[in-house]
Amino acid sequence: MSVKNQFSKYAKEYKTHNIIQQIIAKSLVRELKTKPNRILELGCGSGQVYNNILWDVDYYKAIDFSASMCELHPKGKNVEIKCFDFDTQEFLNDIKNDSYDIVLSSSALQWSEDLSKIIKQLSLITKEINAVLFTSNTFKTIQDITKTKSPILDEQSIKEAFSKYFLCEFETIMYK
Repeated sequence: MSVKNQFSKYAKEYKTHNIIQQIIAKSLVRELKTKPNRILELGCGSGQVYNNILWDVDYYKAIDFSASMCELHPKGKNVEIKCFDFDTQEFLNDIKNDSYDIVLSSSALQWSEDLSKIIKQLSLITKEINAVLFTSNTFKTIQDITKTKSPILDEQSIKEAFSKYFLCEFETIMYK
C-alpha cells in the first residue's frame, strides 16, 4: 500500500497515535524566532502545526496529499487547504507566483521523491524554511531485522539538499 493510501486509510486514527509528530509540531512552532504572517505548510495532516500557531496570520496555505487528512485540518478565514502531492508539477505550478514569510513542514518532507528539487522551488518563494524530517535511521531496528533499506533519505543527504539553497542550522534529535 502506498504512503498516500496509508495516511488516507488511517486519517481519523492518526491523531491518537502520532505522539512523536505532535511533540515535533509543537517544538517546530515554539522554535520560530518571529511570528510570520504568510505561511505555507507542507504535509499539514490534521493540523498539528496549525493548532500550535497562537497568533493571527494574514494567510495560511496548508498542503497535504491525503484528502482525508485535509478534511480534518482546522478551517479558518485566512486558511486555504489544498490536496496536493508536493512532488508534483501541479503543486509547483500552484505556488510558483506565491510569496511566504516562511515554509513549515513537520514530519513530511522526508517522503519527497526529489527533496533537492522541492527545496530549490521553495527557495524561490520564501527566504526561510523550518522543517523537521525523519531520517533513514527511523525504525533502524526494524530495518536490521527485516534486512530492508529505508525509503527515507539519510541525514547527510537531507542536509545537502537544504544547504544548497538556504543558510541552515541543523539539530539532530534521537527519540527512543
